[in-house]
Amino acid sequence: MARHDFSTRDLLALGGRASRLAKATGARSAALVVPAASSSPADIEALAEGATLGLYQFAKYLKGERATPAALELLTFLVKAVDGAATASALARAASTARAVARARDLVNEPAGMLTPSRLAATADEWARAASLSVEVLDREACRKLGMGLYLAVAQGSAEEPRFIHLAWRPAGARRRVVLVGKGVTFDSGGLSLKTNDGMLDMKTDMAGAAAVIAATIAAADERLPVEVHALAACTENMPSGSSYKLGDVLTSMAGKTVEINNTDAEGRLTLADALTFGLGLQPDKQTALR
Repeated sequence: MARHDFSTRDLLALGGRASRLAKATGARSAALVVPAASSSPADIEALAEGATLGLYQFAKYLKGERATPAALELLTFLVKAVDGAATASALARAASTARAVARARDLVNEPAGMLTPSRLAATADEWARAASLSVEVLDREACRKLGMGLYLAVAQGSAEEPRFIHLAWRPAGARRRVVLVGKGVTFDSGGLSLKTNDGMLDMKTDMAGAAAVIAATIAAADERLPVEVHALAACTENMPSGSSYKLGDVLTSMAGKTVEINNTDAEGRLTLADALTFGLGLQPDKQTALR
């Protein structure tokens, strides 16, 4: 097969299949012969990242036989002669990226009863400080002073306190400033516009955007990227209660815009709107919103 037939996605998938196959056989070590046309540092990076993620397992709550860890300890790539320094850098990037993805997956897989907004903020704070990032976590009152009326309206129906997370990697001589904004709804019931039972089963994952931007910003620090990166997440639950925001309410955003509510299950765009306004105040060169 010609080199151009192997995309990065193909190589990621190949690495993942190789490690999962080795794991399935109970092997502790395995080797993968890499075609000469796919042995560039970038290709090896994709293969290594895929292989590492192929072994990912969220086993925190597994018991007994299901808690058995992966047996594979070593996966060797057999390649033609390569640039040793460039390949070492590629493998380091693969490890960093896979670690960031695994961190995000761990957050997404946590039960909503465990990963509340406060606990998500505490985890982000711990990871960020270990990576020498600056951390700012705003509570309800701090957000109120900033005028985050949309975000706080969503939060008011829950007994869990909201937390607005701001992580920042600010290297000296940064070439540009990037702001990443991720949805941080740790459980979305739909509020008073209540979802069906089936519709709520996966709503612990409604904070996947927050998990992604937090993990990505920490990875930027781990890799010492020459780019200033900010991660923002307005974290809350969206719950029905006597204090929930109601259909027909008119809310005022941090940007001063008014919004009439006709569905409380539109919580994502409300929380993201105030987070994006906060992010624009950081004067970024680029913004990305992940839902």
